[in-house]
Amino acid sequence: MESLAVAAIGYIISSVKSSKGGKAASDEMSNAIWNWIKPIFIKEDKELINQFEKNPEDKDMQTEMKLRIKRKAKNDSEFASQLSTLIERAQDAGETPTEITVNQYNIHGDNIGRDKIIRSDD
Repeated sequence: MESLAVAAIGYIISSVKSSKGGKAASDEMSNAIWNWIKPIFIKEDKELINQFEKNPEDKDMQTEMKLRIKRKAKNDSEFASQLSTLIERAQDAGETPTEITVNQYNIHGDNIGRDKIIRSDD
């Protein structure tokens, strides 16, 4: 579900960025993905959707949207199937999603015998 969510958010960001400011969006399938997902999530958290549309490049918003998509896909197989189909159509159409950085955590041992987590935003 992680890769499905990452691909989805990449296409969604492409759609939101290209339509920002009233411009016609260039990627038809990216728009289809966003237009399909937006009503689903706006019921749950309208403010999140509004903030995401205002600033789709905000890493925290991207992470939150990715987690929501991942959670929904994990709990709703029909949603996951439809999303997967839309992503496949976008790929077949030659569209490329916006690349996003997924927060990664590297684990390093220390001298005390405990592990500490160091966040890496590469």
